[in-house]
Amino acid sequence: RLELNRFINFYNTVKPHKSLNNATPYEILSHYFELT
Repeated sequence: RLELNRFINFYNTVKPHKSLNNATPYEILSHYFELT
């Protein structure tokens, strides 16, 4: 379970996603909340 949590954290906060223009999901979400 700990390894799964580590992977999810890495996937959402460290790993860039091509579909998000090489941003992380966390960066996209942070930017969204800065605008509101």
